[in-house]
Amino acid sequence: MRWLAIPFVLLVVGPPLSAADLDASLRVINAVGKEGTGNAVATKAWAELVKAGPDALFPILNAIADDKPTSANWLRTAVNAIAENQSGAGGKFDATKLTEFVNDTKKSATSRTITFELLRTQDPVAAKALLPKFLNDSSLDLRRAGIADALPKEPKASEIPMLQTLFAAARDKDQVESIAKELEKLKEPANITKHYGTITQWALSDVFDNTDELGFQKVYAPETSADHKGWKRTQSSATYGTIDLNVAIEKKMHTVAYAAADILADAETPAEIRLASQNAIKVFLNGKEVFGREAYHHGNKMDQHVAKVTLAKGKNTILVKACQNDQPYQWTQVWGFAARICDSTGGALKLRQLVDDKPVSLGELAPDTAKEKK
Repeated sequence: MRWLAIPFVLLVVGPPLSAADLDASLRVINAVGKEGTGNAVATKAWAELVKAGPDALFPILNAIADDKPTSANWLRTAVNAIAENQSGAGGKFDATKLTEFVNDTKKSATSRTITFELLRTQDPVAAKALLPKFLNDSSLDLRRAGIADALPKEPKASEIPMLQTLFAAARDKDQVESIAKELEKLKEPANITKHYGTITQWALSDVFDNTDELGFQKVYAPETSADHKGWKRTQSSATYGTIDLNVAIEKKMHTVAYAAADILADAETPAEIRLASQNAIKVFLNGKEVFGREAYHHGNKMDQHVAKVTLAKGKNTILVKACQNDQPYQWTQVWGFAARICDSTGGALKLRQLVDDKPVSLGELAPDTAKEKK
C-alpha cells in the first residue's frame, strides 16, 4: 500500500476526548480535500486525536474510508503516532481486538490493512496466523500478503494445485506473472490474458478528424449508432491485450478511431472496465459515456483508467474512442489501448464475448481469427 508522506511528531498523551469532540475531529479530517483543502484545521484535529491516545484507536480505524484516500492517509499517520507513543510507554494494544477488527470484512479494506500492519508489528505470531485467510480477501494488500506467505520457495510438481489456487487469487501484476512463470516451469501454463478478463477481440471503425484536438468532444456517428457492420475485425495476441492502432488501422496523426466489443452477461453484473492508453480516450457502455480523459502522451500503465459500470443481462456493447494528436516526436506517436473487464478486486468475471455471433470466453482467441503480431 502506498501513502502520501505526512510527517508527525510524538505528542504527550492528554485526557480522553469526549465522544462529541472525537467525532468532530474525525469529521474535520474526513473533509480534507484532494488538493489539500482544509489542511490547517485538519492538522489541529489530527493533534487532538493523537493526544487522546489509545482510546482513539478504534474510532479512528472505524472512520477510515476506502473512497477517501487523502483523509485515510491522515488517519493512518494518527494511528502510527498513537502506536509509537504506546510503544514508547511500554504498552501494547489488545491483540484479540486487533485480530477481530482485521477479520471483520464489513470494515473498510484500508482500515483492516492498517490494523493488520499494527498487529504484525506488536504480535507477529498472531498476524501470521491470519495470513491463510487472506487469499481471496477484498483488501488487495491483505490478499497480496496471504499469497506471498503461501508461495512455496522452490515449487515442485506436487505443489501445482497450490500454485493454481494462488494464481487464481492473485491480482497484482508482479505476483500473477511470477506464479505463471513457476507454473510454466512445471509444464502447467497459466493464461494471464484470460485471468485478467482481457478483451482481445475488437471491431474497428473508419477514422475521423481530430484537427486541433477538437475530435475528443465532437460526437461522431459511432457514438449514436449501434451499427458496426463493415467494421474491421482485429485481435491482439499480446498478453495484456494491447491494440496498436498504428498497425491495426494505419499510422495516422490528428485522428480518431472507435473500437467496439460485444460482451455477454448471464445476469445484471456490477463490473469495472479498466483501460491503459497514453491517448485521449472515452469509453461508452450501451451507448452511454462512462469514462473520459482528454490527455495526450501521459504514460501507459495497466488499469490507469477505471469505469465502474453495471452490465445488463444479455449483450453489452463497449465502445472505446481513442484520439491521436499531431505531435512530431516518435514517443508521442503511440496510438492504441488495452482494455479488460473485471470485478472490483481486478479479478475476471464469468463473461463471454460475441465474435462472429459466437460466444467466446474473454481472453480466448477465436479459432478463425489471425493473430496480430506485437
